[in-house]
Amino acid sequence: MLPKDGDVRKKETDDQAAQIYVAFPRFPAKINTRLVGYIWENKTPKDLKVTSQKSSNTRYIVLQSGAEKLGQWVEEERNVYEDYKALFKDEPPEAGGVTLMIDSDDTHSRAESFFDDIRLEKTKPAP
Repeated sequence: MLPKDGDVRKKETDDQAAQIYVAFPRFPAKINTRLVGYIWENKTPKDLKVTSQKSSNTRYIVLQSGAEKLGQWVEEERNVYEDYKALFKDEPPEAGGVTLMIDSDDTHSRAESFFDDIRLEKTKPAP
């Protein structure tokens, strides 16, 4: 279930059915941690890279958009290292954690999603 009229590009409608964040702490971590967010969006086009309207330290990549695949298991694979570099134009520090969320407070609606088998692997850099 997608949040009604959710759109990450607007602060007042910044709600998504599924969010996976990878946190990259930088000193001081409480105010300087950067987040790479992978989201299932309602209106924002798939593959768009967006800076949060609420925090410039949060950058999103829209993996899915709209209701086309609702009710289906969707498998995604990302290179978080490359995504961080593309979003922040910087080398990433060591990752500090992963967070899963569902968000519908800004649109005052409902959202639902399910997660399964999240796996992070360290890969060798390309030669």
